[in-house]
Amino acid sequence: MLSGFYNFRHQVFRFYKDGTFLDSLIYLEPHEKLTTADNLAEWLIRDTKIEGMFQGTYEVIGKRIRFKTKPHWGEGKQPVDFSGLIDKDTILFTSVDNNTRRWERNMPFVKLPMSRKRKK
Repeated sequence: MLSGFYNFRHQVFRFYKDGTFLDSLIYLEPHEKLTTADNLAEWLIRDTKIEGMFQGTYEVIGKRIRFKTKPHWGEGKQPVDFSGLIDKDTILFTSVDNNTRRWERNMPFVKLPMSRKRKK
């Protein structure tokens, strides 16, 4: 199973080894770049109630991952389906928004490193 933070554009997924994932959007200033998961690890935590953060379960079969999450935009009630191919520290995702039927392909979510040890 996966573990860690993966980022593409404004979206971040946090995967836990037990099959739990978190999904959140982040917004940075134009001059900022997300290079580590240090700050994310302080607030993107399972079972935390934060508006716009969604929690669910994922499945890995071989090098493929899939899960459903809630849409971040609009008032759609149908899930967004994600499926991807795991390759070292990148997951190449395809998503389908079941509300709008919008597809996005070839989204490279890259694993973010932790630059320092976390306090227990």
